[in-house]
Amino acid sequence: MSLIEKRGKCLDALESYTEGNWNTLRPSVEAWWKAYKKWEKGDTWKKAREEGRLTIRVYNPPDSTPSTKWETSHTSSLGKDSVKKAQVKHGDQAWDVSARGIYLRTIPSNCFEAPVQMAAKYQLGLHDLSASLLKPNVKISEQLYLRLDNGKNGAFAVFMPLPDMADLFIYDTLETLTKSPVHNVGILFLMRDIRSRMTRLAQAHHADMGAKAFASKPDSKSFPKFGYGASDYTGEDKLRGVNGNIGAQGLLELKKKAVWYKEILAKQTTRYNEIVIAYREHANKKEFPKFAQWDFDQKKYKVLSLVGKNFVDTIEWLDDKAVIPV
Repeated sequence: MSLIEKRGKCLDALESYTEGNWNTLRPSVEAWWKAYKKWEKGDTWKKAREEGRLTIRVYNPPDSTPSTKWETSHTSSLGKDSVKKAQVKHGDQAWDVSARGIYLRTIPSNCFEAPVQMAAKYQLGLHDLSASLLKPNVKISEQLYLRLDNGKNGAFAVFMPLPDMADLFIYDTLETLTKSPVHNVGILFLMRDIRSRMTRLAQAHHADMGAKAFASKPDSKSFPKFGYGASDYTGEDKLRGVNGNIGAQGLLELKKKAVWYKEILAKQTTRYNEIVIAYREHANKKEFPKFAQWDFDQKKYKVLSLVGKNFVDTIEWLDDKAVIPV
């Protein structure tokens, strides 16, 4: 069966699911997950671009101002009050925002959370990051937060596709089930695998949401968990583009749009939108994540390959032009 068929059966099973009866749901979920990764293996940059699933994260070139984060990681000192509170207790925490850090996020073992130990992503600083979702019918260069022509050399970019919205709905529903007091331990084991291998959004907004670093557990005696988003758990930050305090309802709306992400493209009136993305493994490893650099003369993106710790040119180019949405 195709992914569409397996997805449909999984959605039907979720609709009829009764809490605690995991064994009746498990076959449909496992079949969907297997079909999803098979579909992902055939995904391409062109297909994701046309379907409005392609995301981009842009980095300034090394000779630009402000300086690039392309090849460097940072501590969480640039975060919010909750981060600073955690730093006082625990010292600076890793915060890898570099392009290589994105690649490290696509290694499942770095993001897998075992039952009795913290995932390596917290020690490595592989938290969620800001990016933008691209409109198919607009040039890429006309919908970015950073300029492509900053510095003597063009800006860098990382392209990554999102799953279909229906697959993110399944993921979100399964996550909700893991929080049920009567959940089966089997769903936790499966979700640990899915969390470590499925790229997804945590938040999405049709304009700049002002996402920042936060410490979700700043008072932890061992190690505080860090995160990234539009607001910390107190909801005291204001969302850019939205009047007043974001509040609990505002956070729920951002999370809802993270599933039904194409809604932000329909509402977008500014140059760019902002999404908070969890970069994870892509089954088509030759295709994604796709690293590139803007070329002034060609007005295209020169694809780069990560070899060891260095990025080198390839012979592949990506067009900046708008495409017809599918």
